[in-house]
Amino acid sequence: LSSSSAASDVYKRQLWRRDLEEGIFSSMASYGGLLFVGTDRSRIHAIEMESGDVKWSFTTDSRIFTSSPAVHDGTLYAGCYGGSFYALSARSGRQRWVYRAGKAILSSPAFSGDMVFVGSEDGVLHALAIGTGKRVWEFRTGSSIVVGPDVSRGAVLVPSGAAVYS
Repeated sequence: LSSSSAASDVYKRQLWRRDLEEGIFSSMASYGGLLFVGTDRSRIHAIEMESGDVKWSFTTDSRIFTSSPAVHDGTLYAGCYGGSFYALSARSGRQRWVYRAGKAILSSPAFSGDMVFVGSEDGVLHALAIGTGKRVWEFRTGSSIVVGPDVSRGAVLVPSGAAVYS
């Protein structure tokens, strides 16, 4: 980035604004020219990054609160406060599957191979099959999982309470 006045002016100009009239309490994700936003009013919106137009919206069964949506291989994954974890087509918003964790999904997902990992408020790390959403295994930490897991060197790393598990 240049420190010239002309270059810095580019970042000062608003290109568009989309008022969703809903609280946004998690990070956004982008994929294929779309921006994905989860809201406090139980909706996921796909916004065209070029124009700011809403391409599609999907209504979940509860609010999206701190669990940031993530895209992997053309599928959008998002967790909800009510414990549901959704897989949607990133292009169309069509539901591919939903997994019910039972307690709030506050963490963002992580991916490895054909699995997606997400933690829940009751301290359970859920390992799900990407294609079906079926539970492959789960691990109980004993404390809430608020921050998303990470995958490194063949291990799933998950912070929970005052500990990190591998």
